[in-house]
Amino acid sequence: MSQDEERPKVAEKTSRLEWAVALLGLVLVLGAAGYMAAYGLAGPKRPPVLMIEQVSVVPVEGRYALRFEARNEGDATAASVQLAAELLEDGEVVERAEAVLDYLPRDSRREGAFLFTRDPQAYVLDLRIEGYTAP
Repeated sequence: MSQDEERPKVAEKTSRLEWAVALLGLVLVLGAAGYMAAYGLAGPKRPPVLMIEQVSVVPVEGRYALRFEARNEGDATAASVQLAAELLEDGEVVERAEAVLDYLPRDSRREGAFLFTRDPQAYVLDLRIEGYTAP
């Protein structure tokens, strides 16, 4: 046996490149953890602030589609948003239609339509949001 074979092998010194890559990885992990912690602690500030408005009325095969736009101007998402539209004549409900939006994220808009047998333009329209759940 030679002397080189009998000696225990010594680990090579860690290069500067390896240290630089390790430091970069540590900075990225700590930065991501810090961002998630800050976001989790801050959380949404305002509940959903929901609004609805009429866009147009379109005749569709003997019926009328009253197109609407729903908005969420709050900081939290609303789920199962229940919308209602009523046609009123002399304070009495002549016809009612309902719609549900699965999700309305914060700072977003969604469009949809209520379907009526009567022309909504001939009546007083009452549009409203009746409720929602937290996702």
